[in-house]
Amino acid sequence: MFVHLHLHTEFSLVDSLIRVESPARKSAGANVQNLTGFAAKLGLPAIAVTDQDNLFAMVKFYKLAEAAGIKPIIGADIAMPESGDGEQAENVTLLVQNDSGYRNLTRLLSRAYNEGQGRGRPRIHRAWIEAASDGLIALSGRDGEIGRALLAGKIEHARGLTDWWGRHFPDRLYLEITRCGRRDDDSHLRAAVSFA
Repeated sequence: MFVHLHLHTEFSLVDSLIRVESPARKSAGANVQNLTGFAAKLGLPAIAVTDQDNLFAMVKFYKLAEAAGIKPIIGADIAMPESGDGEQAENVTLLVQNDSGYRNLTRLLSRAYNEGQGRGRPRIHRAWIEAASDGLIALSGRDGEIGRALLAGKIEHARGLTDWWGRHFPDRLYLEITRCGRRDDDSHLRAAVSFA
């Protein structure tokens, strides 16, 4: 069974064109579907929306998913400050597991907008996650610090990073694998599978 756990919508402004709701039909014969209608057509049992740094699509997505008979999974892609000079921000996907997780994710995102602005994007600091990881599931992919360490062949560094994440997300940390035709996707896939 396949379930998308990392999907951006039009609310990830520079990253996606996927609409949560269908645009107004221009002609009577137009074949336009919304995200959950398309997911239902594919027979997906569940789908996650994980827009960048926000939950703007959540209410519409949740209602449409339930109406289509699909389990809605709420989450967000977050950015964390660079760990070293010249390194890119770490991107991690947080998925809501329960009510406590939803409250923690909304607090983290609000704090990022109020206190964590950096390089044009809100960022969540590690200390904030240490205090607010309950009820959240973490997905660390190719653009996360673990993924970058694996791509660089720094296995011991990846183990140390995994230990930190595992302490704060016990039994709730997963290595994310994606195939989007990007350079190094296959290299990351092999490294992540071997590491896991």
